Amino acid sequence: MAESSVKEFRDECLSVISKLESLLEIGISNNEIKPYDISALKERVLSIRTDNDIKRFMDGWDFIRLQNLMRLCGKVCCKHVVEPNTIMQIFTCNGCPIFSFEKKYL
Repeated sequence: MAESSVKEFRDECLSVISKLESLLEIGISNNEIKPYDISALKERVLSIRTDNDIKRFMDGWDFIRLQNLMRLCGKVCCKHVVEPNTIMQIFTCNGCPIFSFEKKYL
């Protein structure tokens, strides 16, 4: 993978984490979920510099944790942000970094 691809992967992960941070806030304020610190996950993503770093990340616990956190999209987003099964959901989800990441890497 080229250096630009490593940067692209890291940036995609950081976009997902940013979206997760906003979903965490919404979920916590609506008593849907408990507070969760994702700063260590963010630091781990920021440390990705090589293809091997990506492979280790995707094969390890941090990637599983990221996948589990992405489930917030269904639990929080569809309940408090956008109504499911609507035209607005199509536009919202297609522009969401979580949805894009899932299509590309999961």
